[in-house]
Amino acid sequence: MKTALIIEDDPTIRQFMAVNLVAREFEVWQEETGEAGLERLRDVTPSVVLLDLRLPGISGTELLHTMMQDSALQGIPVVVVTASLVDVNESNVSLMPNVTQVLVKPVKVEELIQAVTHAMSRRRADR
Repeated sequence: MKTALIIEDDPTIRQFMAVNLVAREFEVWQEETGEAGLERLRDVTPSVVLLDLRLPGISGTELLHTMMQDSALQGIPVVVVTASLVDVNESNVSLMPNVTQVLVKPVKVEELIQAVTHAMSRRRADR
């Protein structure tokens, strides 16, 4: 089963990603805060995480660092979806081993699907 966890505080963007993944037979979980996303990550093991960097509470960057410190979470591929490349550059998240791609909003459907497919193929190759 293909599964995805979307951690995004903007409900429109979150829904856009969810609808397009469900249409491609993904089971999708959605969270709007870093804390809720981390809790969900610990409950389920998604095939891929789509992560916004600017989240209320725990930021996406902090969540990535937490994932890298947890052996159960560090192998889950992450597609960063952000409105600002400044955030990516300042935090160096694109250099983190579990980040497979960085997408800049607004994201096109084709970009989203390509990024998720790439992330999932990388995870299979790592196993």
